[in-house]
Amino acid sequence: MCGNLTLAVVVVERHGHGREREREPGPNGRIAFANYETIFQLCGATNAAQAIRYSLAGLAAPDDLPQVQIFMVSAADHRFLFGGFPFAPCWSPGYFAVYRPIAEAILKSLANNRLAPPSSLTLPEIEPDLPTGEEQTFVHEDGLAWVNDLRGPFTLKKWDLSAGGW
Repeated sequence: MCGNLTLAVVVVERHGHGREREREPGPNGRIAFANYETIFQLCGATNAAQAIRYSLAGLAAPDDLPQVQIFMVSAADHRFLFGGFPFAPCWSPGYFAVYRPIAEAILKSLANNRLAPPSSLTLPEIEPDLPTGEEQTFVHEDGLAWVNDLRGPFTLKKWDLSAGGW
């Protein structure tokens, strides 16, 4: 897991007389937003997921859509964000979470791109010492995490979806 995570697509440019030329792959913001809509839903961060859905659809969010997302953070490990009640009863006990630096990057980009996803987006890399397969925690390269055991109480943090910050 070296370098920043980027989601890429290949773009083909058309030139006169039917010639095509392939451009370098570039990070794709639409793919990242679609992926994080699902990740936020899994984590219980439904307000953030819904705001991303409106951006993907190119629609202005209705006035009654919540403009904040409440996240829970474990006092023992602040690197993960949990939205709503961080519990998945079908896989009890355990918690879906999202790696905080990546979630913050997506949410900052969302605040700047409310009516359409950005054409490109680069996300921070996951810490090299972050557990990615231990029995208690699994972190996927895109930042989705499964946490079996959390120690310490949860604290609440409020993210302003419009301003893109805490």
